[in-house]
Amino acid sequence: MPVATLTAGTHSITAVYSGDSDFTGATSAPISQVVNKATPGVGGFAPITIASSLNPSIYQNAVTLTATAPAGSTGTITFMDATTALGASPLVAGSATFSVSTLTAGTHPITAVYSGDSNFNGATSTGISQVVNKAPTVESVFATPSTGVTVGSSVTFTTLVNTGALLPTGTVTFMDGATTLGTGTVSSATATNLLPYSSDFTQWASDSAGVAAPTVAAATVGPDGANSATTLTFPATTGGNHSGLKLTGTGTFAGQQMAVSFWALSSSSTVLTVNLEDGSGANTQTAIANTAATWQRFVLPFTMAAGANPNAIVSIQAVDEAAGTVSIYGAQLEQAATAGVYVMTNGATAAGQGGIATFTTSSLLGGSHPVTGVYSGDSNYLGNTGALNSPLTIGQGTAAAVVASSLNPSNYGQSVTFTATLTGPNTIPTGTVTFLDGATVIGTGTLDATGKATMATSALVVGNHPITAQYGGDSNFGAVTSAPITQTVDAVAATVTVTSSINPSSFGQSVTFTVTVTGTGATPTGTVVVTDGATALGTITLNAGSGVLTTATLTGGSHTLLFTYSGDSNYTH
Repeated sequence: MPVATLTAGTHSITAVYSGDSDFTGATSAPISQVVNKATPGVGGFAPITIASSLNPSIYQNAVTLTATAPAGSTGTITFMDATTALGASPLVAGSATFSVSTLTAGTHPITAVYSGDSNFNGATSTGISQVVNKAPTVESVFATPSTGVTVGSSVTFTTLVNTGALLPTGTVTFMDGATTLGTGTVSSATATNLLPYSSDFTQWASDSAGVAAPTVAAATVGPDGANSATTLTFPATTGGNHSGLKLTGTGTFAGQQMAVSFWALSSSSTVLTVNLEDGSGANTQTAIANTAATWQRFVLPFTMAAGANPNAIVSIQAVDEAAGTVSIYGAQLEQAATAGVYVMTNGATAAGQGGIATFTTSSLLGGSHPVTGVYSGDSNYLGNTGALNSPLTIGQGTAAAVVASSLNPSNYGQSVTFTATLTGPNTIPTGTVTFLDGATVIGTGTLDATGKATMATSALVVGNHPITAQYGGDSNFGAVTSAPITQTVDAVAATVTVTSSINPSSFGQSVTFTVTVTGTGATPTGTVVVTDGATALGTITLNAGSGVLTTATLTGGSHTLLFTYSGDSNYTH
């Protein structure tokens, strides 16, 4: 009789005769029947096979490997990535499964190695090529501080490289438009979300009486490719506020810095109002997020009031909007001035890990700066680019102004050149400088490429002059006035010339003397006293720098006349 049920091994086979009416029963001599182990894939037995639940997959995806073996086989299957054992599972009803999420990006030769059992030899499956593609990343960029930055002050740009789980490596290049600012190396960053339902907004409802609630659509693909973003369709309303479930973070946060963050995009520009209040609904604070047609991560800083009650409640509203859709993803609340990586969780608080890269600079000039963070990617993660939600505005900084004189002290009438030097952080100031003597404008100058402006004057009167340089400012620097310098102008001697109408003259004859007083600057004023030895002949009052004296009292003989100038505010006698 044929038999196929003998197990592997040596079997002592006998034939036992039952006997009949003529013969008594009998048993034959035994024979040794040797049954060898079967080999999967040989002699009609099914081979060891392996299959993948997801091929190609993405780094960090869970891939389930399933191996099958011939019917009746027992033992274990070891799943191999080339020569590396991934793990082992027992055969149950001819199959074994193993789930793995640690395969790095690349192509992996996966085989199933069967251990064998009492009836079957061990065997190895034909390999499959498991393709693991790089995982996508989402970059979000923040500036600290985000407002009040001026030329010359320091600002730190932070790019969060969100992966959802494992740490990325590589670098982030920070760009200001097409200009490279610098790079930062990606390092580990963690974040703890205090909110439940961080990616689940299916609980949304209207918070205004009599106003229809937004329509909640099925989950859609979020910014990182996860199928967990909630799309809300708002009805066209006037005066209606629509908000989601008020998400509560548990804890005591009085006086602490907090950050609310979430991803959002909209079919048309939609203004979202974000409210943070304490657990009793008091101490409400409000911020605004202007959504656009691409995913943006909004990070809104808050500081809880010192007297706030326990817990914190976050709600997001669309106010007085026309009909449209807004997709929201990954809302979270953190005890920090700036939120960290987003946390993918649903229904409980959780911590998440990602990468962070920073770059600090004080070299930005005035104006608007659309800074982006360009992640290089690595062996497991794709590169990507993130941007500030809105460009960073750099305000005017403070320049330093110094004024100097080419000649101090100077003499009255001499030309003096005043030089204003303007310096500032990052760049040389441009524009004009007004030179003042006290409150009086004495001239202007245009700054050159070195930040200097000059003006020359010879019009300063004798005395001390407080000279300042007043800079009008430009796009990078505000107006500033230098500290004054004291320009001293000394008086100088005037020149006196005299002519006689007749010389020699006769006794009793009338003689006219003409006096002219000149100087290096303004026309001298004052008087000239005329003496003949000890005798005073008269005093001449200068008019336009000259004057005359006529006398007929000169006696016979030679007279040495002295003409003495009195001097004025600018000239010595």
